[in-house]
Amino acid sequence: MTKSLNKLLVQRYWKYLLLVVVVISGLAFMDTFSGIKTWQATKQNQSSPEAREYFEERLKDGYERSPGKISYYDFKSGEEKNTDNFEEYNKAELQFTIRSYNTEEYAVNEFYSESSFYLVIIVMVVGFLSFFLDLKTHFNTLLFSSRFTRKDIFIRKKVLISGTLLITLLLTKLISVWVLKLAIPSEHFLVDMGPMTVSVVTSTITLMAVYEIFAFAGMIMGEWVTAIGTLIAFWFSLPMASEAIDRLVIIVKHYILGYSTREIDQGSWLGDGFVTFLNDSPFELKNVILLLVVSVILIISAAYLYSKVGLENTNEYLIFNGLKRPIQWVMMSYITIIVATLGITDHLYVSNIDFSLIGFILKVAFGLVLSYLLSQGLIYRKFKFGTKSIDLTRK
Repeated sequence: MTKSLNKLLVQRYWKYLLLVVVVISGLAFMDTFSGIKTWQATKQNQSSPEAREYFEERLKDGYERSPGKISYYDFKSGEEKNTDNFEEYNKAELQFTIRSYNTEEYAVNEFYSESSFYLVIIVMVVGFLSFFLDLKTHFNTLLFSSRFTRKDIFIRKKVLISGTLLITLLLTKLISVWVLKLAIPSEHFLVDMGPMTVSVVTSTITLMAVYEIFAFAGMIMGEWVTAIGTLIAFWFSLPMASEAIDRLVIIVKHYILGYSTREIDQGSWLGDGFVTFLNDSPFELKNVILLLVVSVILIISAAYLYSKVGLENTNEYLIFNGLKRPIQWVMMSYITIIVATLGITDHLYVSNIDFSLIGFILKVAFGLVLSYLLSQGLIYRKFKFGTKSIDLTRK
């Protein structure tokens, strides 16, 4: 029975999965060889007489921080250095590192960068469509009327789709790193392979967590336009939500716990955030653990809900009636927190701004009203005002 189910699912998904593998591999190939080509072009340019002449001109101009010398960043020591030696500067210009989000002025990767934005888009689309497409194309009807149990269908489907995506991401990232290591001379390749290998794993975990979030959403939603619109709005509002939590933490520390503004850490509660790209900088362990926990919860919840999926309500915003009220509460809380915390901490750092409790309450009220109207319209398609109601489904 298992072989028959595997065969059925492979026949259903192999073309889509092959496309995903080809696109991800193609992106990795272009990123990797573009980095190598850029480095080689830089090396050739630095070997030209014009490069030496330009170096001498910069020394004479005196616009650098140290008169008669040129500044550069040394990745080995992690320090800014000055030199009047062309060979030393030339070697510094050819430093190859993968440290894309280093905030030091000179610590900017000039040769290689991973197409993490496109990878995120890919895993979002694959995750959302992995269950949503079967619902809208009525493939669920075929599966649920077969002799296979829903538990087996869910497990085999998860293994096939998420397993393919996981292996593809891991292999392409790992191969890219080793191709770069082999192509760039060791005296210029300043990537620590230990942290880089860890980065392969952690960035893949982040991408797979994104996949699980959108796969769960694709399972519980039933409308194309509103589902896609909601997920796009959710994704692009995440930075605002993170900042809102940071502001709430600051207010609690200042007014409830009594911290002074100097004692309050201005960093984000997420640290450097959720990193989806390769880099050899330290990672936030708590973020990785959080993503793993969220992913496990979503997988368990999805497995339970999949056993309850019906063939009705397939054209509604949410196909599970029991999730409508909880999802509405989540949406209202999410939107209200973002709206209510806008500018809430400005008074702590600007002397001519005072904290307004009334203003904060008004923003909370506005956020609640806005989020209620939005969630009520999306989920229930009707608004209730006392004894009267407006039904958006009526023509």
